[in-house]
Amino acid sequence: MIQKDLLSVISLFLLLIFPGCSHLENQTINNEQLIERGIYHYRQNYWDEAIADFNKVLKREPKNSTAHFQIGVICHKKGQFDEAINRYKKALMTDPFYSKAYFNLAVIYYENKNDVEKALDYFEKYLKLVPNSKLRLKIEKLTKSQRKGKIDKDIKDSFEKEVK
Repeated sequence: MIQKDLLSVISLFLLLIFPGCSHLENQTINNEQLIERGIYHYRQNYWDEAIADFNKVLKREPKNSTAHFQIGVICHKKGQFDEAINRYKKALMTDPFYSKAYFNLAVIYYENKNDVEKALDYFEKYLKLVPNSKLRLKIEKLTKSQRKGKIDKDIKDSFEKEVK
């Protein structure tokens, strides 16, 4: 068992260094390792490689919420907001408790789609799942001021600093 784990680690290491070694990938790399490699590629700003890794996971497991979420994050960063929304929603269809997907949807609707009502709905869903969020008070103030029909500029500015 230890020898098999060591072989998996070595294969993953080789794939990170020599991504063209796909014949190794088919033999030993599993979905969890592909996700890890995709996150590594994302953090290195190799977004196309990251998306390719996540798509390999989705080819094997079409309802993998993490792969959908991670592609959503990349699309969000690239300014492809409609595709990011689509991916976050796919992640939530498989895992309705994926709090980060609710949060990211709220941010897109708030900052990029100018749909404050949808943003607030997603923020509320996020807070139900993460009641001790450090952003709780700011989200609640934002929600309360919006529900009254106006957003206090100080609250809005303070909130926007936190989510960026």
